[in-house]
Amino acid sequence: MNDVHLRVNDGIQLLRKAITVAPCPSVAVLVDPMLEDPLKERSEVGEAQAAGRVVRCPLPPLHPDIASEQRPYLLFAPSEADAERVVNLTIELAIERMCSAASPLGVVHPVAGWFVGHQSPQMLAEALAQEIRVQRPDGCQWPLRLWDPRVNWQLPFTLSLAKWQHLTGALPGWIALSPTGQLRQLSAPGKPSNPGSTSERIYTPTEWDQLEQVGITNMVLAMAVDWDVGPNQTNAMRIRHLIAQCRRMGFPTERDALVFAACGLTSIDGFYLHPNVAQALNQAAHARQSVSSALQGFDDQFWSSLRTPIPSASPCL
Repeated sequence: MNDVHLRVNDGIQLLRKAITVAPCPSVAVLVDPMLEDPLKERSEVGEAQAAGRVVRCPLPPLHPDIASEQRPYLLFAPSEADAERVVNLTIELAIERMCSAASPLGVVHPVAGWFVGHQSPQMLAEALAQEIRVQRPDGCQWPLRLWDPRVNWQLPFTLSLAKWQHLTGALPGWIALSPTGQLRQLSAPGKPSNPGSTSERIYTPTEWDQLEQVGITNMVLAMAVDWDVGPNQTNAMRIRHLIAQCRRMGFPTERDALVFAACGLTSIDGFYLHPNVAQALNQAAHARQSVSSALQGFDDQFWSSLRTPIPSASPCL
C-alpha cells in the first residue's frame, strides 16, 4: 500500500472516529468550485443526489466579487454510512491532488474540508458564510478563505486566541486537509456555540497584517519545496520573523519579503547581520532600492560561506 493510500485510509478513520462522538452521523463536504469542480461529473455523486443520500447546498453570497457559480457549496450526507462511497471519494480526490502537486501551497484545492455532526446543511452553510465574511480595518467586508487548506493550516497561530476559539466554537466538527496531504481535526464535534458579537469578525490593522502574511508565507514555502523546509508552525514563524526584519530594515514590498526570506532560509540565522550584507542592505534602503539590488553584488563563493548545506545553489541571486 503506497503512502497516498495510507493517508486516505487514515483520513477515513479520522472522520469516522469523529462521527462516533458527534450529535448525529452527518458529514458535509465543503467544495470550492472557483477554478474547477472534480465532483461535478462524477456518477457516484449524481446517483447519490438522485437517491437523496446527498444534498447540494450552496453557501449564501460571500462577496460581490465571487460569482454565484463560484461560491463554495456543501455536499451534505445525512448519514455517512449511506453516502460512504461519495464521502470516501472526496477524501481520495483531496489527498491525491495534494500529494501530486509539485507545490501544494501554490494551487487551489477544490475539496476543502469536512464537517461532521451537523443537523442541517442550511444552518451549517449560514454559519460558514457568517464566519467567512469579516471586516477589514478600512471597514470593508472581505471573504476570509478559511476553507482553503493553504489558509486554515496557519489560522491557529495567526488569529488571536479569542478569534480562533470563536471560529472553532462556531464551526464544530471541522476536519481540514493539511498541506502535507493528511486530514486533521480543527475542532471537536458538538453543538455550535453562540455566534457571539460581531467584534470577533472585525480586524484591527495589526490583526489584518498577520492575516496578509499567510499568503506571503505560503509563497516562500512554495519556493522552499526543494530546501527541506516544510509547512509547519516552526517554519512559518521563522518566515514571519524574516518578513518583519525585512520591513524593519526599510523594504516594504512583497518581492523584497520573498527574496529576504529566501536568503534567510538558505543561509545562517541572522545573515543580514553580516557586516557586508548589513551595509549593502542599509545603503539600498536609504536609496529606496530593492533587496535584490542590494544583494546582487555578492557572488556564489560569498553565499557559500553563509549557506546552510541544503540547497545546491543560492536563491538569493
